[in-house]
Amino acid sequence: MAPLTRSGLPASDTVRPLSLIRLLTAGAAGRCDRAVLSTFADALAIWSDVEVRTYTAALDGSYVLATTLPGSDAQRAPAVLPAALATLDDLRPLSTVERQELGFHIADEVVLATVGPRRYDGDAEWLIAASSSEPIDIDAALRPYLIALEHALEVLCLEQASQLTSALAEIFLAVEDPPSAAATAAAEIGRTIGGYVQLAVVTSEGAVALSSRERGAAESADDEAGLAVAVPAPAGYNATLSARGSQRPLTSGDQRRLETAASVIRAWLPRALARLQPLTPDAEPTPFERAIEQSVSEATARHDPLSLVVVDFAAGPGRGDHARRSVDRIRERIRLTDLTGRFGTGEVGVLLPATSDEGADIVRDRLRRLLDSSDPDVRIVRRSLG
Repeated sequence: MAPLTRSGLPASDTVRPLSLIRLLTAGAAGRCDRAVLSTFADALAIWSDVEVRTYTAALDGSYVLATTLPGSDAQRAPAVLPAALATLDDLRPLSTVERQELGFHIADEVVLATVGPRRYDGDAEWLIAASSSEPIDIDAALRPYLIALEHALEVLCLEQASQLTSALAEIFLAVEDPPSAAATAAAEIGRTIGGYVQLAVVTSEGAVALSSRERGAAESADDEAGLAVAVPAPAGYNATLSARGSQRPLTSGDQRRLETAASVIRAWLPRALARLQPLTPDAEPTPFERAIEQSVSEATARHDPLSLVVVDFAAGPGRGDHARRSVDRIRERIRLTDLTGRFGTGEVGVLLPATSDEGADIVRDRLRRLLDSSDPDVRIVRRSLG
């Protein structure tokens, strides 16, 4: 969109808010909320002679500076505002003491307002800070335009949810292989929020049933910088959609988008899990699986600990080659009493006799260092067998 200029702008204050709505919602299908807020800031700098800074709601409840005007003086406003400001119901002029305490330039007039979709706890997604060296006429210079901005953000929110829902539905209809569909969907969600996304589905016993393992995805949903949303799954399964920020921290808006994606995945999961055919009772177990059964029986009789480390790989044509190479590399690094082999479902296992959970964690970490260096799409988990 071409930059705003003073020429050609509506002269009437009653017309300008309507023009701003059209300006902010134009081409909403291809825009992000930050682009809308930047356009809003440009408009108010010209029409109301105020400088607008926008803050986005972080996951911890605070507000983090997101957009400023080009050339804005970073010393005149704080980079973070406290969570207590999230419950503002109306425009709030800051007193001299408040400006000083929050980190705004003491000589500026500053007015705060919250806009955008509300989170479950009632906090708004965006906080607007309008500042000027001159007194600000709230009713004439701010309020009508903030109403227009609120409307534009609501339109954009609905458009983004519709786009993401449509994109995921198309993926799930077009891609029949569940792991491939999960990986493609995770990549699409990651593109939408600007981060790395992973879908993980495990059985109630902890076995991995489906994992997207997008390249670069977060290793765990417990990552401090990450975000995780539970996906309702069929009985016997637990599903999680997790994300980690790339160029910026994740926000409450990203959580909302992740929840939208989870609602689409919820409808797809039963069909996807039905397509996944694990080993049936009639299928011939692999030699490694027979060895596990025997070891479990012996360890149970002796009351000895027994652990298993499972190595899984991203779905794709090279999955089998990755598994075969990994078995060879793992055999060079484990004890003589340990056993490694492949499951019929494609994963690689390392059986650890007389090994407690603590010892298995050490082996798991050792294997992660060994295999992550050559294959970033590897996933390693530990399971206690008794």
